[in-house]
Amino acid sequence: MNNLTAPKNRRILIIDDNRAIHDDFRKILAPASSAAAALDATEDALFGRQTGAAPEIHFDVDSAYQGQEGVQLAQKALEAGLPYALAFVDVRMPPGWDGVETTQNLLQIDPDIQIVICTAYSDYSWGEMFEKLGRRDGLLILKKPFDAVEAFQLASALTEKWWLHQQSRQKMEELQQSNQALHKEVVEHTQAEMALRDSEARTRLLVKSSGIGLWDWDLVTDEVFFSAEWKSQLGYTDAELPSEFQEWQSRLHPDDLEPTLTAVKDYREGRRPDYQVEFRLRHKDGSWRWILARANLARDLASPPVRIMGCHIDITERKQMENALRESDEKFHQVADHITDVFWIRSPDMRQVHYISPAFERIWGRSTESLYANPQQWTDFIFLEDRERVQGAFAALSGDAPSLDIEYRIVRPDGELRWVRVRGFQVKDSSGRLISNSVASATCSAIWNWFR
Repeated sequence: MNNLTAPKNRRILIIDDNRAIHDDFRKILAPASSAAAALDATEDALFGRQTGAAPEIHFDVDSAYQGQEGVQLAQKALEAGLPYALAFVDVRMPPGWDGVETTQNLLQIDPDIQIVICTAYSDYSWGEMFEKLGRRDGLLILKKPFDAVEAFQLASALTEKWWLHQQSRQKMEELQQSNQALHKEVVEHTQAEMALRDSEARTRLLVKSSGIGLWDWDLVTDEVFFSAEWKSQLGYTDAELPSEFQEWQSRLHPDDLEPTLTAVKDYREGRRPDYQVEFRLRHKDGSWRWILARANLARDLASPPVRIMGCHIDITERKQMENALRESDEKFHQVADHITDVFWIRSPDMRQVHYISPAFERIWGRSTESLYANPQQWTDFIFLEDRERVQGAFAALSGDAPSLDIEYRIVRPDGELRWVRVRGFQVKDSSGRLISNSVASATCSAIWNWFR
């Protein structure tokens, strides 16, 4: 994106051979008022609370039904200057490319695109996917059938992350171009100073009229000149701030004082080839401004340096943008990784676990990997006296019963018995066909130890 004030990119590409999946994504990401109400109802059933007004964020959703078609759309969008921020890619899309091959081709033409791989099968383990695609912070996995809230949160977080990354990149490119121009100015100024050493008035005039925050340190007399523009970066007029090295040093942030002075000394004495340092200076209003400083030495080849000339660039805005990007990543992981209770999504026949939240390990005392590998073993964890009753309730959920609410005892690996309350409901597609059972469970109190 070439304009930081332009609207955020909410363009999303869905690549899936199942048209019903495309319809579901559109209901979640680009809903009409009725679809938004349906999403609220789903959230109420899952979390037992009212969601309030539907989110006002609207995504532009495009569809592709095969991997090759999706890559072609992404290529055309990139060439038109309207790239997709995010793609949801299905793993199975016969007879063409599968999701992993499609993702490889998407990343080859557009390394910035955020990708969520959607799968209801175990064609690839997570390890195999990451081995083929590499470990990237813009690559996530979403188990089918997915929860509407989870899909919406992923879309919101990842498009926001894409936008912040573009902002940061543009700012860095602008800063680099500015640095190159300023470096040229500094070099020219240094050469002029060497040629006009006996004409101090002309040198002062050159610095003052340059329009950038320049400083000029005479190493022979130890006098320092700061331009009016340099002082204005700290909120002062030319007359308010004295031009002294000690004044600059006193304004350095305590954490930056020693490394910055060491860099100056090493550069002056020839122990480092260049001087480019970032540090904080105290503004007149008491705040701290991030500064990028660059410098050039003025010297004769056969004598010690006689001057250091350089410029200061205020990079506070860039630093704030970098912090915002980091905070966005942290918020996303807080949403994805910290669900308090156990939330399961199973196939209608209860033979496959599509998703189970990490809290399962804390409450049930068993690894999520073991349940993914052998979904049928969950009944072995139920206290024998409750097992038949629980199996009957879940069988009804896979049949005519639209929901369940049941309490029973589970046996942890150490033999401890715990009561859990489980609430579940059916998940159906647009045609009314049952596609999964969603179950939320929360631990009650431990009753007694199995071995007592």
